[in-house]
Amino acid sequence: MSGSVKQRKFKLVHLILIVAAVNAIVIGYYRWTFSKPFDQSQWLEGINDTNTPTVRKRMLRDIRRTVLRPDISREEIIQQLGDSDTDEYFRGYGLVYWVGPDSSYIDSEWLVITLDEDGKFVQSAIMSD
Repeated sequence: MSGSVKQRKFKLVHLILIVAAVNAIVIGYYRWTFSKPFDQSQWLEGINDTNTPTVRKRMLRDIRRTVLRPDISREEIIQQLGDSDTDEYFRGYGLVYWVGPDSSYIDSEWLVITLDEDGKFVQSAIMSD
C-alpha cells in the first residue's frame, strides 16, 4: 500500500472517531438536560409548568419505559399519573395527559394511552392537537 493511501485511511479513521465522539457528547448532553426520572409529585404539579421543555415532557422517556408496562391496569396508571386530562381531540383513547406546548407553541403535546377491553395498557404515543 502506498503512503498516500495509508494517510487517507488514517485520516478517515480519525474523522470517524471524531464524529462518533461528538455524537456521544451530544446524545449524553441531551439525555442529561432533557430527560428526567419519573417523580409522581413533580408530574402531578407539572400541569401548570411553563418551562421549556416542561417537567412532564422531560419525564416521558422514563414513564414510557418504567410506568407503562404491558401488565399495568387503568387504575394503576391513574394511581401513578393522576386522573386523565380531557381533550376533545383524543376521545378515542383510554387515558390522555397534557405534556406541554409543542415546538411551535401553537398546539400542545399529549401522552395518549390505549387500553384493551379489560382496561390493560396496550400502547402509548405522543400526539399534538
